[in-house]
Amino acid sequence: MGSKRITFYYTAKQRVDFRVLVKDLAAVLKLRIQM
Repeated sequence: MGSKRITFYYTAKQRVDFRVLVKDLAAVLKLRIQM
């Protein structure tokens, strides 16, 4: 597997639950997400 990276930037009015964000991104992108 290559060492490709994607960087996401976002804004939020409220606190973000990163556990949910990582789970959702992994499901959509079919990749392991590291934060």
